[in-house]
Amino acid sequence: MKQPATILANTEVFDYLKEKVGERKTRTEAYCDLLDKSLAGFVSPFL
Repeated sequence: MKQPATILANTEVFDYLKEKVGERKTRTEAYCDLLDKSLAGFVSPFL
């Protein structure tokens, strides 16, 4: 069962969501990657 999550974001998060060559193809994939990491407890050193 999936649980709702809240993400506090600043401008660095939006830079993270920018398209990256070779790693991701869309912003949606980047957003999903960010959600997966947040649910796993990952905290980026950039935040």
